[in-house]
Formats: sequence, C-alpha cells, structure tokens
Amino acid sequence: CHGNIIQFVYAFLFNFLLIFVYEKYESIYAPIIVHISANSGLQLFLSFVNYNNYYVSIISLIICALSLFISYKFIKQK
Repeated sequence: CHGNIIQFVYAFLFNFLLIFVYEKYESIYAPIIVHISANSGLQLFLSFVNYNNYYVSIISLIICALSLFISYKFIKQK
C-alpha cells in the first residue's frame, strides 16, 4: 500500500467491505462499483480540502454520481 501504514490499514479494512459486497450480490461488478464510488468520493473530498482544483472536483463529482447511479440500478435489479 505505497509504503504508508495508514493506507495499509484502510485497504485492509476496505477489503472486508468489498468481500461482503461480493458475497451479498454474487457479482464481481458490485465491489468494482463500490471501489469506484469510494475512490471518486475520496478524490472529490480531497480536491475540495487540499487542492482547491475545480476541474478535478467536477470530474470526480461526475464519476461519483455515475457510480452511485449504477450502484442504485444494480441494487434494485437484485
């Protein structure tokens, strides 16, 4: 995890969430969507807090919204 203990702990714990989602929905697409949502949501948060870069914020917001929409559709389908 890039030599950072905090990232290691985050990735280790996040892995259990992804396993749970995979087991619940029995599809590889469900944890992929969760992973995309988490990454884009975190990037959105960090772009507002640290970078103050509006282009990154807008792109992250679009990706996050799309992944949440896909997640909603996927959950409703099951």
